[in-house]
Amino acid sequence: MNENRRQILEMLAAGKITADEAERLLAALDPVPTPRPDETSTTNINADRLAGLLHTAVDHATDLLHTAAAYRSKKVGGIA
Repeated sequence: MNENRRQILEMLAAGKITADEAERLLAALDPVPTPRPDETSTTNINADRLAGLLHTAVDHATDLLHTAAAYRSKKVGGIA
């Protein structure tokens, strides 16, 4: 298993992404055959799709970190 797949599965297990998002990310990682000149636009669509999915994953991870930091601040402040 390559590193990218492992990271996606870890994000799924940690609840940082949904199963649907993990499925899309894993599908986007599938090797794309070397495009013929007439298939170039399809390759660009796959790259754009992957970039969008990765951006979504980073957004989810950032939100999770902010939530954890806010929770920790409350807990450290004596509320919990």
